[in-house]
Amino acid sequence: MVYFVFSVVSGTYAFYRASETIWGARPNPLAYLCFFGSVLLLIAAIVAPFSQRPAAKLAIVGCIAAACLFLPLFVASILMPFSTMQTLRDSARWKEFVPLIGMLGGPILLAAAIACAVSTIRRSPASE
Repeated sequence: MVYFVFSVVSGTYAFYRASETIWGARPNPLAYLCFFGSVLLLIAAIVAPFSQRPAAKLAIVGCIAAACLFLPLFVASILMPFSTMQTLRDSARWKEFVPLIGMLGGPILLAAAIACAVSTIRRSPASE
């Protein structure tokens, strides 16, 4: 379930960031990499009920790809908290909920998906 929720949140946020090129912004290759990671996470969510260990390995690869977009976002929000708060306020004021959910929920769901995948790999037998 965590894989699916993070896949939807990260894919939507990556598509939102990639679509800013319509208005003249430079293309961000990290958004495309994050979108690829969200597709891998969606595949892992589909495979997980049938075989957990391969799904967890695929989810870790997807999380690494998604972390390429979310970790710089997390570091920038730690280093510049007032700018981050202003961005969040502007997103809430203009009712742009995709960047709001992506910036707030993305790093939390990334940590939850990695923790879920690592715990699945540790407790499942290697023969799968």
